[in-house]
Amino acid sequence: MRALLIALLSVSFLSTAPGTAEARKPDPAVSALPFGGDLRAVRGYIKKRFLSTYAGRIAKAVEVAERTKLRAERDRRTSDIMAGYVAFDGTTTGYEVSLLSSEFVSGTAESLLKYSHTDGDHFFFFLDGKLWKYGFAERAGEAFQDKIAALNGRFGKPEVTEEKRLPSGDDTASKVRWQHDRITVRLEDHRVLYGNDLMVVEHRPVADNIKKLRKGKTPVVRKIGVRDELSDFLVDDDEDEELQLDPRTKSDDRN
Repeated sequence: MRALLIALLSVSFLSTAPGTAEARKPDPAVSALPFGGDLRAVRGYIKKRFLSTYAGRIAKAVEVAERTKLRAERDRRTSDIMAGYVAFDGTTTGYEVSLLSSEFVSGTAESLLKYSHTDGDHFFFFLDGKLWKYGFAERAGEAFQDKIAALNGRFGKPEVTEEKRLPSGDDTASKVRWQHDRITVRLEDHRVLYGNDLMVVEHRPVADNIKKLRKGKTPVVRKIGVRDELSDFLVDDDEDEELQLDPRTKSDDRN
């Protein structure tokens, strides 16, 4: 995931990174995100980014049966793209209790298209039918702090860092944000409840005015609780949940 995050953040600093004049080329897959485009544009983006490899695979297939199989798989995946579309019109969607619960508001002409790929889940957020936000969720792999350190080494200090306090009394970053004149990028730790890290790229012309566009409405975040009788089973005493999920986040003096 580190390579993907670095590529994504390259787009948020299209010309230079903080503290350096080094020119940076944007990642084509992300710079091509059709912000302001409709569902048709996003569907085309998904096909080009995730399904374009089928042409080469079909051409290289020797057996007719294999080519037929690949074409059928490509067509099925293409037709499945729209299966992940939901409108936040006030009805329950399931996303109200999820790592995306703070990313949308029902009843404000917002909607979402989810596309699952081998690398994780990709989310395309719409307002009034136009793409304004992209999200990527992947199962947590390397330690969250290691991801931040790698990105900081390339892009400098994030503009915003939110922290959580561990049982040891130490503070550790749980959300970071980098900002460019066109987009903002967030990296969030959702490992305790969902086992995922979430990266979000927002188009600033919309994001900077989202409160007004939502007419004062705010996301309703319904947190998942853990029953008291299960807490000892899920988390050892004096042990942070994230540290159990990913022991690599432990420092040497905690081993």
